[in-house]
Amino acid sequence: MGEEEFYSTVKPLFLFSRNFGLVPVSIFKTESWQVRYLHLIWTFIWIISLSGSECYGINLSLEDWGDGPVYIYELSNEFYFTTLSVASIINLINNIVFGNNFPKIISKFCEVDKELIPRSSIEIYRRERMSSIIDIIIITTSFVASSVGLCLVLEPESFQYYVFTVFGNLPLLINDLQILTFLTLVRKINQRLKIINYILKNQTKVDQTVSTRILRSNIIGNVSENLRETSEEQTVKHLDDVQLLQSIYITLYRTKDTINSTYSMSIVCQVMTIYITGVSSLYLAIHELSEGGYAIDSIEHFGTVSHVLLMLAWVLMNCHLACEEANSIIENIHEMTTNSNISETVQSDLKFKLLVKDMPIEFTPYGLFKLDMSFL
Repeated sequence: MGEEEFYSTVKPLFLFSRNFGLVPVSIFKTESWQVRYLHLIWTFIWIISLSGSECYGINLSLEDWGDGPVYIYELSNEFYFTTLSVASIINLINNIVFGNNFPKIISKFCEVDKELIPRSSIEIYRRERMSSIIDIIIITTSFVASSVGLCLVLEPESFQYYVFTVFGNLPLLINDLQILTFLTLVRKINQRLKIINYILKNQTKVDQTVSTRILRSNIIGNVSENLRETSEEQTVKHLDDVQLLQSIYITLYRTKDTINSTYSMSIVCQVMTIYITGVSSLYLAIHELSEGGYAIDSIEHFGTVSHVLLMLAWVLMNCHLACEEANSIIENIHEMTTNSNISETVQSDLKFKLLVKDMPIEFTPYGLFKLDMSFL
């Protein structure tokens, strides 16, 4: 058995380990450090198998350099999928190390210094944003490199083959960029919901002044620029309980919009990717079988579909966590307005009192929502 035959035989095994390497992330999402160590071990095994596959493929490409520019495309294609996998690994490690520590960080800072809570949340926002930006840069750069290599191998007699290959890779890039964008939005919304929920659950530990300042700095944003210009005492005086509840409801509405946008765009991207990669895989399988070879490219495209589905599952899981936080906030608002001065303040506004009482927004685990407009 020659090197090319051996490579064609073992390549599906490497493709399997490469495209299914994120399965444990979707299954084991827990606070247990043992499970996180299992994630890291799985990641290192994935890196070893990935490196063996890609380095062996690059070695074959360099040895057969005299066969023409087709190996330039193979080299760039391997580079594209390698960097794409590295981006996934970076995102994986970021989620394992920092993904579930936010409530513990809040609790720790509440015991030491309450003033550090807004600062810690800002740092987490920056970390999430930088992680997504790095992923987007890596994926975009690798795709450009793959496209440059593809342009070098376009030949008239094999034009259709490479056109189908482009259509097989392009949806993957589009889907990854959109899913990373929406994943960043959902993470940001989820962190804000956790801040609100923590404050509502720990009213005895966090005084009203600090909680008002936290809500103003993390939720309201640009709702009122005048409040930022006034002193801290004037801000607490003017920012009454009704405004706090209104800011919470604004965040809930934004959560609803973000989740529904994420679901709709992800589903459209998923259908487009499966359709195009399915057509290209069928063409490549027929082409390979007619030539008496292996349908390796077809297997690789179906592996691409599995990669898309795994990323989609990761986003949907974050949406589910955001829905749970929103539902918990709704329950805490009901408990808070039962025996407190907030209910007396809200009675001055009939519309808002009915809004708090009936809670027209109801989230479901699948990202859907119910909106009752009867209070109008």
